[in-house]
Amino acid sequence: MTHKYIGPMFFILSAELSKLSRHTNFHRSWDLQDELERDDLNYLIADGVWDGHREQSFLVFIEDFDTIKRLADTFDQEAFIRVNPNRSMELFSPHRTYIGEWTEIPYKPSGNHTIVDGRYFQSVYFTSGAI
Repeated sequence: MTHKYIGPMFFILSAELSKLSRHTNFHRSWDLQDELERDDLNYLIADGVWDGHREQSFLVFIEDFDTIKRLADTFDQEAFIRVNPNRSMELFSPHRTYIGEWTEIPYKPSGNHTIVDGRYFQSVYFTSGAI
């Protein structure tokens, strides 16, 4: 598959955990946003759905994997996504990396997805591998 440049690289990250209350998750998202601003990182706030739970997500425009990994670890996140300039993507989880494509879709999907400025995006996975 040949990809063309479509936009900047970014990571998708959340601070929320499905086992916590809405109130606690609100404060965790607020804390992550403070961390992003303290680190002077460019980001957009988005709505995400992960394993059936709606959560506030952040698209962080950075190429430094270690910074995002540190933030994911700080907020006990089980996974985060890197979207490359050609819109190929990797979902990093504790035991596997999933490789696929970040795709805009014209409808609200039933599975995991992200909403950015009223537009729906979903990751289409092609392969996975053990880490």
